[in-house]
Amino acid sequence: MKAAEMSLTIVENERRVIIAALVKHKGRRKQMAEDLGISERTLYRKLHQHQLHEYYGKVDYAAISG
Repeated sequence: MKAAEMSLTIVENERRVIIAALVKHKGRRKQMAEDLGISERTLYRKLHQHQLHEYYGKVDYAAISG
């Protein structure tokens, strides 16, 4: 596996873990951050980095996991 392929895989895996936390905690950022072992500020940045901030506060979190 090339370094670029591995890098994309790591980024995609991080996105999937954040989505799982988003669904599990229904967007409760404090609980998400605690579950992920990161600060709320870091989570906020990662939500934006992965373009998931638009789902924050939505009712149907399951819709984003697909």
